[in-house]
Order: sequence, then C-alpha cells, then structure tokens
Amino acid sequence: MQKIIEFLFKIILTVLSSKYFIILLLLTLFVAALRSVYVSLKTSALSRLEYSRKFSADGIFEGGELDLIEEIKNDTFFPLFFVRLDFYVPQGISIDGIGSDEGYIKLTSVFNILPRTAVRKVHRVKALRRDHYLLETAVIKYHKYIFNFSVPVELYVYPGRYDGAAVTSPDVLRAGDRISARRYIEDPFFVNSIRDYRFGDPMRSINFKATARSVSGGIYRLLSSSYDSSRDYGLMIFLDLTPYPEVCFAPGDSERLLEEGLAAACYIFRETVLCGGKVGFATNVAVGTKKFTHCECGRGSLHVKRMLETFSEITAYRRRDFSFNALVHLLIPTLPRDVDVYVITPYADPQLCRTVNEIGCLRGVSLIRYGIGGGSK
Repeated sequence: MQKIIEFLFKIILTVLSSKYFIILLLLTLFVAALRSVYVSLKTSALSRLEYSRKFSADGIFEGGELDLIEEIKNDTFFPLFFVRLDFYVPQGISIDGIGSDEGYIKLTSVFNILPRTAVRKVHRVKALRRDHYLLETAVIKYHKYIFNFSVPVELYVYPGRYDGAAVTSPDVLRAGDRISARRYIEDPFFVNSIRDYRFGDPMRSINFKATARSVSGGIYRLLSSSYDSSRDYGLMIFLDLTPYPEVCFAPGDSERLLEEGLAAACYIFRETVLCGGKVGFATNVAVGTKKFTHCECGRGSLHVKRMLETFSEITAYRRRDFSFNALVHLLIPTLPRDVDVYVITPYADPQLCRTVNEIGCLRGVSLIRYGIGGGSK
C-alpha cells in the first residue's frame, strides 16, 4: 500500500513539474475568468433591456386573427445571443398555433440582439373564444438571475357569427331594405341638431357659422348639421341572461346560452351600426360594481368600441341576480320616443309577454327567443 502511495505521489510531482500542466492550468484559469466576465457583462446587459409588445388591433371578433408585435431593445455595447423570453398564453387564444381552450400554455420567444439595436418579432394570434384577455408579464431567466418585465396588453374578443335569419325586425322599422342600395332623402331645410363632423359627411352639411363659434383654446371644431331623415333612428337591445331552469337542463347549458345570447345581441348591434342608426344595450349581468349593464343609445366610433368591449367583458361567472323584468321597466321610460326595442331572452314567461305588449303600444318592439326551443316572435 505504501508503494502505491509513493508511486502516485511521484506521478503527481511529475505532472506538476511539467510545463504543459502550467499552461493547461493557466488556460483553465483564463477561460474561467473570461466566463465570469461574460456572465457579468451579459447579466448587466439583460438588466438594461427594454421590452414592449402590443396587438395590431384593440379587439377582434371570435374566430378572427391579428398580430402580436414584440420589440426588445439593447442599449448596451454587448451583443446578446439566444435570449429566451417566456410568457403565458391564456386559454381562449392561440399564438403561432400554440394555445388551447383548456388552460395556460408557456410560450418562448428567442432573440439575438446586436449592440445598440432593437429586434421586432411578430406572432400570429387567433381568437378561439369570446373574452377579455390580459397579458401582464414576461420573464427572462439566465443562470440564477430572473428579469421580470411588466408589459400589460389587453385584447377584446367580440362575439362570433350569428344566424341572422332567426332575427325579425321591430314593428316600426326605419332602417330600410338592406338589400337595396337606395338612400333615404334628407330634408335639407330642417336641421334638428348640430353635431361634430364625421368622416363621409357631404360638404353641404358643414355648418360654418357654428364652426366659427366653436373655438376652444385657439382650436376650431368642425361641426355639421344633422338633418331630419328617416335614417335617424334608434334601437335599444335588452338581453336576458338569466339561467332559467326551464331551458338549462345540463351544467353547460348556462354558459352556452350566454354565448348564444351575446352573439344575437352583437349581430343586431352590428346591423344597426351599418344602417347608420344609434343603438344601446342593457342586460341583467353585472359588469364592475353595478347591479346590471347599461349602455345608453348613441353612435360614433367611441360608442361602438365601448359597446363591443362590454360584449367581451360579460362572463358566466358574473352576478346575474337582477330581475330582467325589473330592468326593462326601469329603463323603458328613459328611452326617447323614436327608439325601437329588441327583447332577447331564452324564456318568455307571461309577465315578460305582457311587458312586451305594453311596450308595443308606444314603440316598435320585437321579442326574440334563443337557445333550446328558441325562435323569434
């Protein structure tokens, strides 16, 4: 045993006294130092990265596609290769074909960033189901370091297509025939109001006198005259999302009926906007802190955007304890006389039928049933 130890000791002394060992040791120490410096520089560069992302549109209809644009900027003089940035894709949307309707999935973007440059990556996003989605954070992991980026972006997915054949028009219909290209004649001598100029207004509708008096802070607002015409109509949509036991037989019926009801309401809303009318919406599902959801009759791009976002925010998990009949009785007296009414419900009890008949004595009204045994009336 002693001879073996002496033999090993001689070998170690021989290796240590060799010039190649010294060179190898120096190379090892040099590589370790380089690696330590590289890790330190890369960690410092990663901590100074600027990351942003956005969707190519604020919202999209169910089944549609849009782009998610990522941009990462390296302000340092150190190149960064194979930077892996992770974020989670919520259920209901897919990014580059990755995603499902069952749970969250982690998606990784790989970037190679030269010094003092910015890299942009575009992902294709498909909306699988209606909802309001929020991507909040992204993270880069390198060795024991974790770099978090708070970059919240929102996406509103609006209800999908609906069979318009199941929808009847109100008794007092001012929208005209959608198939015909005929335009209603406006009375050029009867001005009922002054409003902001909208894209597409003819030159003769601009009210230059009102525009001259609209200066505010040195800036003039271009105003137009709103003429009396048969196209200036309004529509109020009442949507009942109560899970009635008469139509909800299975556990999944409630959510399915909610989606179908929202699709019907969104279809009527879109048709009304295309006809040029003003439209409002009310339902007995609470969004936020209110007892129910109510959007007054209006028109314009901001109003349309807000109503579409409301359609996206409604979910089956929100409160639905406000009576639909009480909602109709509460809001009907506040409507202008020229506003027609759509009542959309999965189940019409005798009390609701009496309410619809009372509304029909004063304005145009249609009762639409959807879901199991649904149809229009």
